[in-house]
Amino acid sequence: MTFAPNPTDRVTKYFSYFSMMPVGYGNLFPFITALLSIVVLLLLLVRTKKAYNGCAVRVCLSICILMSLLSWLLFNSVSIVGVCVFALHIIVLVLQNITVHE
Repeated sequence: MTFAPNPTDRVTKYFSYFSMMPVGYGNLFPFITALLSIVVLLLLLVRTKKAYNGCAVRVCLSICILMSLLSWLLFNSVSIVGVCVFALHIIVLVLQNITVHE
C-alpha cells in the first residue's frame, strides 16, 4: 500500500496476505486469495481418487487468479511476492487441468 504523509512524499508499506490492514482500506482481494489458497491446499490434500474431477480446485484457483488481478488493477498493489503467488496459482491450475484430463 502506498501512503502519502505529505503532498511530495510517498511511503510504500507491504503487508501479509492475512493482514487486516489492506482489508481496513477496502482491499479485500489479498485476504480472499489467501483464504482460497488454503481451501485449495486442503482440497488437494484430502481428495479421493474415486470420482475426483477437481472442479472445486479449478474454481477456487480461478477466483484466486482473478482476485490477484483485481487487486493489482484497482489498488495498484503489484509486488514481487504477489507476482510469484499469481504465477504459482497459474501453474497449479495448468497442472490440475492436465492431471484431470488424463
